[in-house]
Amino acid sequence: MTTSNRFGRVRDWLRGLRDNRSLGHTIARGSSAAFSANVGGALAGVLLQFLLTHHMTAHGYGNYVYLLAWMNAIMLVVKFELDTVAIRFVSTYVGSAQWGQLRGLLRQARGLPFAAALTVSLLTAAVLVGVRHRVDEELFRGGLVVCAMFPVWMLLNVQYGCLQGFKRLWEATMPLLLLRPILLLLVVAVVTLGFRRQLTSPTALMLNLGAVFLAVNLSSFYLRRSTRSLPAADPVYDTRVWLGTAAGLLPAALAQQVLGLSTDILVIGTMLSRDLAGVYGIASQIVILMGYGILAVGTASAPQIAELYSRGDRDRLRRLVKMVARVNIAVTVPAVIGVALFGRWVLGLFGPGFVRGYPVLLIFGFGQIISTLGGHAALMLTMTGHEKNASAIIGLSAALNFTFSIILTHQFGIVGTAVATLLGLGVRSVLLVIWAQRRTGVSLMPW
Repeated sequence: MTTSNRFGRVRDWLRGLRDNRSLGHTIARGSSAAFSANVGGALAGVLLQFLLTHHMTAHGYGNYVYLLAWMNAIMLVVKFELDTVAIRFVSTYVGSAQWGQLRGLLRQARGLPFAAALTVSLLTAAVLVGVRHRVDEELFRGGLVVCAMFPVWMLLNVQYGCLQGFKRLWEATMPLLLLRPILLLLVVAVVTLGFRRQLTSPTALMLNLGAVFLAVNLSSFYLRRSTRSLPAADPVYDTRVWLGTAAGLLPAALAQQVLGLSTDILVIGTMLSRDLAGVYGIASQIVILMGYGILAVGTASAPQIAELYSRGDRDRLRRLVKMVARVNIAVTVPAVIGVALFGRWVLGLFGPGFVRGYPVLLIFGFGQIISTLGGHAALMLTMTGHEKNASAIIGLSAALNFTFSIILTHQFGIVGTAVATLLGLGVRSVLLVIWAQRRTGVSLMPW
């Protein structure tokens, strides 16, 4: 291809981004909204962790991240993947003008998880009271706060899925990913810097609960505003279809949790110490910041994939997937280079003890590169009705990851945990790409 032809293709691509009817424009606009919220929230999160590590004891901070990891693990089961179901079916129902099913889904997708979370919250609190004499007081009180957070956090996540299905990406991401961490950062800054108070894990979790409560109210407002212009229709409840889809998605989500950083923290906090869990948690925060570019693109493309596939528009779907793959690579590689060069210095800002997490950070960087392909392959399967295939693949890789985590953590500490996660990601990404291409007939390669 000549140089002039290459420049011509670049001009055509840029022109497509400016065309508000093009896929490029839709993804660019949605990704920029999601990316802004993600990065802003991530920076607030990093500053928050900086304050917490400097105004909490190492043991207290370890308790904080350990309890949040438990909350994320339990929440994943309780919400039964109805947030992902909402993304897929809201976008499908809007595209096909099935207003009755849409209204039924919006009611049930929020009501069922909230009721389940409230039940689990009460049961977990009862269990904590029963074993109070076996755990330290700070862990017990922090656990009760986490129980109170369950229902509110659940509602916020499900409403995020509903708004994403409407393609209201700024309204979806802003309360959860931007407003909540910024509010928490401001309150923690006032308490620690203004009043010069040392924080305990229960206090930090209480402040977190307050920020989540305000965020869920804003999210509810956005969702009500998004549904005002919908045509009137009686709710239609395709409960069997929705729950059947959720049941197909849940194994993949559970396996993804095993592959995720929260499970790593639980393994480290249980097998090694909660102090080391805190070190791993700080490295995790930086990794999450690295992955926000991929997350933003996925947030924008998920409802587009579901809608294009349901309409049978394979040509636009192929262009969309190729664009997503290229953008993922473009945002990941510079982030990994930056972590390799400056990661040790960044970890040192949180305290000398956190520099121990630098090897973990490097391993996570390689994992992010692998995830650039596996991430949108999983989206292709779950958004096109092939969630059972995704579940099987992610379940296999999660089983390998968990097995290696137990073995390698015992032998090599937190570095072994990170290596086990990298191995699981590698197996998952390769199998997902192969299977997604077979099932959909769409190449996931960026070239």
